[in-house]
Amino acid sequence: MARRWKALQTVPEIPRLKGERERSFVFTETLRKKYEELAPEPLNSFIQFSCEIGICEGEIIDLLKADVHMTERADEWGHYGYLQIRKGKSEFRKRSLPITARAKDILTMWMAKSKSDLAFTREDQISPISAFTLIQQQERMRKLLNLPWDACVHSARHTALTNLGLTGVDAFTLQRGHANITTTRKYVHPTPPTMKDAFQKKVQNERRDRRAARKRAARIVTGASIGKPQATDSVQ
Repeated sequence: MARRWKALQTVPEIPRLKGERERSFVFTETLRKKYEELAPEPLNSFIQFSCEIGICEGEIIDLLKADVHMTERADEWGHYGYLQIRKGKSEFRKRSLPITARAKDILTMWMAKSKSDLAFTREDQISPISAFTLIQQQERMRKLLNLPWDACVHSARHTALTNLGLTGVDAFTLQRGHANITTTRKYVHPTPPTMKDAFQKKVQNERRDRRAARKRAARIVTGASIGKPQATDSVQ
């Protein structure tokens, strides 16, 4: 706010406290299947839904039926329409997200039960789901499955963005939903295989560039020899 009011020229850099750690937990496919078997609702649906399309738990709680543009058939990319996120903590939160097949099944189930404008509701089918309920359910699951300290509900969104990052999506595309690109960088954690692939691609690109440079040099030399004036026995 101070920056916006021009009381400060730049946003200050705030260091972490000693011992403070950054969350980096992601849900594997195996763990997601365990949640399907063991996790109570609404936690299971929230985890699965967020892992699919990268929407955070607060956005799922506030999601309106009117902002769900779902189709019966998938498009060429396997998506069933899209969600429109209209509000958030910043303008970057406003975005459209594709609906995958798994997300479609979850949406269909919850919207069929809801009797309000909300896509997801409590058992009374009217009231919004409580974030505290999700936190409590996740804490019990964390202890049950012996998960690390940073395994929280928001880790599902973290998982979706990390998986997108591993496919090669650039950070500026992933930024949609974050006000600052530095926040996005913290959501992508290169694994050893992806680091190896990155270095292999680097070597391949360098080899390709060297081959292209040799071909260009050969064309220049050939062109110079063809265009060189031929010597004659007499000078006119």
